[in-house]
Amino acid sequence: MNNMDEFTKDKQNIYDNLALSPKLYGREEQIKQLLDNFEQTLMGNTQLLLVSGYSGIGKTSLVNELNEPIKKNNSIFIKGKYDQLQRSTPYSAIIEAFKDLIGRLLADPDKKLKTMRDAWLAVLGNNGKIIVDVIPEIAFIIGKQPPVPELSPAEEQNRFMITLQNFIRAIAQPEHPLVLFLDDLQWIDIASLQLINALLSDYDLKYFLLVGAYRDNELKEYHPLTVALNKFKELGIPVNKISLASLTKEDIENYLKDSFNCNIEQVKSLASLLLEKTHGNPFFINQFLNVLYHKKLLTFYDDRHEWQWDNSNVELNENIENIISLLTFRIHQLSDKSQSLLKLASCIGHIFDLKTLAIINEQSVPETIQTLADPISLNLIIPIDGNHNATILTNEHNTEYSTSRYQFIHDHVQNAAYTLIENDLRQQVHLRIGRMLLKDKVLLEGDNTLFDIVNHFVESLSLITDPSEKKQIAKYCLWAGKKSKASSAYQAAKNYLLAASLLLNPISTTNSSKLTFSVYKELAVCKYLTGDFEKAENDFQTLIACTTNITNKLECYKLYCAMLATRNRHTDAITHGLIALKLMGITIPSNPNLFHILCAILRIKLQLRGRHIQNVDLLPIKNSRQRAAIDLISQMFNSAFIINQNLFLLLTCTNVNLGLRYGYSDSTGFACVVYAFIMMHALNRYNEGIDFVECYNILAQIHLAPSFSGRSHFVLGSFIYPYRYPITMSFETIAKAYQFSYETGDLAYSNYSNILLIIMAQMAGYPISKWEKLIKTTLTFSNKIKMLDFKTLANFYQYSLKCLTQSEIDNSHILKFEQEIIQNKNTTEKCFFYSACTKLYFHLDNFSAAKEFGKKHLQIESYALGMVSILIGIFYYSLAISSEASYLHEISREHQIVFLKSMKKIKRWMKWCPTNFKAYYLLMIGEHARLVNKPKQAINLYKDVIEIANKQNMLDTLAIANERVGNLYLVMNFPKKSKLYLQKAHDTYRKWGALKKCQLLAQQYPFVCD
Repeated sequence: MNNMDEFTKDKQNIYDNLALSPKLYGREEQIKQLLDNFEQTLMGNTQLLLVSGYSGIGKTSLVNELNEPIKKNNSIFIKGKYDQLQRSTPYSAIIEAFKDLIGRLLADPDKKLKTMRDAWLAVLGNNGKIIVDVIPEIAFIIGKQPPVPELSPAEEQNRFMITLQNFIRAIAQPEHPLVLFLDDLQWIDIASLQLINALLSDYDLKYFLLVGAYRDNELKEYHPLTVALNKFKELGIPVNKISLASLTKEDIENYLKDSFNCNIEQVKSLASLLLEKTHGNPFFINQFLNVLYHKKLLTFYDDRHEWQWDNSNVELNENIENIISLLTFRIHQLSDKSQSLLKLASCIGHIFDLKTLAIINEQSVPETIQTLADPISLNLIIPIDGNHNATILTNEHNTEYSTSRYQFIHDHVQNAAYTLIENDLRQQVHLRIGRMLLKDKVLLEGDNTLFDIVNHFVESLSLITDPSEKKQIAKYCLWAGKKSKASSAYQAAKNYLLAASLLLNPISTTNSSKLTFSVYKELAVCKYLTGDFEKAENDFQTLIACTTNITNKLECYKLYCAMLATRNRHTDAITHGLIALKLMGITIPSNPNLFHILCAILRIKLQLRGRHIQNVDLLPIKNSRQRAAIDLISQMFNSAFIINQNLFLLLTCTNVNLGLRYGYSDSTGFACVVYAFIMMHALNRYNEGIDFVECYNILAQIHLAPSFSGRSHFVLGSFIYPYRYPITMSFETIAKAYQFSYETGDLAYSNYSNILLIIMAQMAGYPISKWEKLIKTTLTFSNKIKMLDFKTLANFYQYSLKCLTQSEIDNSHILKFEQEIIQNKNTTEKCFFYSACTKLYFHLDNFSAAKEFGKKHLQIESYALGMVSILIGIFYYSLAISSEASYLHEISREHQIVFLKSMKKIKRWMKWCPTNFKAYYLLMIGEHARLVNKPKQAINLYKDVIEIANKQNMLDTLAIANERVGNLYLVMNFPKKSKLYLQKAHDTYRKWGALKKCQLLAQQYPFVCD
């Protein structure tokens, strides 16, 4: 046979096998929109594109048009598909997508793999285990990861979302933008929607395109996806949409023309028939043509080299009720053996692996491969991992292809196979599959196949009657629930735990086994995490009443208090926490006074027996009851801090006391730095406070407690280091506090850290431009995480910058800020606000208003005890008082007392840390010298301030000192010297960024602009 004969034969085989055209028809406009969105992604934008339409309309085929542009632009394309039978498995499609990516990375050159490994390790930090638990395959890239510390449920949720965002952000980079395609969103789980919301709200995520496809006809008003899309609209998240309509007759004609290699006139009648039968649905058209082909109603004639059909044929014109009947016909063409295998495969999901299918069908892998040959030849399923070859495996010991995976060509095929199982037999089939899978292996808590196996039992709970099997399956459901909860999939977790509870008897005083307690405890937590607060509260109360084990009871109280705190019921949380502590013989008054705190401090001193705390050899706590009590106290810290400062201090002392008696726990280091704060700022015992800081440093080296690292650094940076080290160290420490808090999901302390960074920048005299960046970061963060605490204050800081730099201050606007902060009922925020107002009005030469706000600040300054905002408040209040007088006798007795007390307080801080406070103290002394008519002494002191402020770049303090010298020289009739210093003041204010102050100075002294 010559070459032309070979070509003719190959061409004939192509036609004879019904090779339908792979091109898309009637989708030109939609393809353009798809590519436009991709172009936006390449420019660094995050995009959400939703493709909707009926099943089989071609949504997936449209998205696949991105393949070529993605390769051309070195982008990463990953995809996953949600499954109707796997709705209870959280993040199923997302996990599927990233598994595919990891598989490709492992097969790639070492350089690319190393780059991605380094990027992931850099952003995941200590939280790598969170990703490994969700996507176990990533351990092949980043290695085994250490366990993460247990946090409160809310913090665990925050940490999980933050870690996943960091993980995805490391992939979506300019050098390789990321396209994530999630198919069949109509079956998406709630946890996936929450993650999508977090990703689309992430201001730092760039170069990311999320494409979702769904059947809009299956969405009702309260479908989770509908609710999520409405929420995106409320949040201002742009949603790009492509809606796919049916093919027109012209589209079908072009499709047939290309498929049959003929002219349009030849296919017009068939196109009309297909439009009538399929309503222009591409998948239905394909399947209908396949049915015609297999019924031999569509035939290729060799002699004419063309396809032919008979429009008058009765069978051709039969009514086909729906696509399922079409697919059922094709499945019935298979042997009974292949049909049975396809039914089992449909119970696994749209993707299944060869080994699992062989197990549940009780076949060998080679036999299973042979049985799959027919469904593959009929294009009902396709191999994912390469070509399927029934002759590859020749014996039972060759397992090279036993992990091969397959997928149904369309979920309609999977559904058609599943519907062949009679309704009353489906539970039995799922139960048999679950049992067969367990027969093959020992299931462990962290097993990758946990969800796959447990889901079969969840589908068949009513058929499980054997008590020992019920107990075993309940344990597996508990594991699945805990795993879902750890990945913030709370609705899925609740469903698994409800299944476990149905297999067990209700908890009671006579039925509180370890398994039963764990199931009902986790279920109560998941109820509150899914917003079912009333039932969760009843469950916690039942658990507390039925549990006789004190340790378990304390754990329930801790979780109950956590729920109450998240609902802003801090008083109730404290009430129940104090009741629980009484079980351990720890009696704490709900409204303690200074006497109670002093008694608690005395008990600590008695325990130390004259030793320095850093010299005490603390050991880790071993007593489980005492550990549970300490954990409960740690949970109560936040609620106490918000509603009762004295109670917070007393709880801290109690924590330290228990640590000295029974050993340290995770919260001991944090308690030590808070206790140091008490010693330094409440009792003025600086050295004893530093001893406890040293104790914390020792504990931090031998016992890393990530769950408290953020809080500990916050206390150190805010209350300890400003009085010990240069202010730059406090700034760096609070920046670390933000990072540690953010990584552990403690968003409240992340927010507090942002606010304190602004206050530290003010104290340090940093340029106003730096404040501006910090304020912008704070507002971006609070908007991103929907944090309301201190948001009004951050907005005021932003407004105050405008007043200092460009616009006139509006007193009515300040009043609105004040009223809003008062309504927030956060006295610490109010304290910060009054302190900032005092400084703002002073710099704008409105000394009367500065004094008014300074007085308000002084009345509540204890709510910011130990924070440098107090320094700002009292310092500028004192300067406002002195600025309106030439002599001390012109100042009221009340204001003289304020001035002298402030000077005394700053002197104490100056002794602790001259670097940070000496300039402030010397300026105050200089003011006092001027007021008592000692101008030369005052000038020398001001000049000392200038020298210090110059070295430390304290711009605002430097400007004030220069202005004071210039004013005094003017009074003393030294105009040249006066002009020199006032010009320096003007230049320094400009360098600082206070342009409005420059204008005020120029109005008063026009020569400063010469």
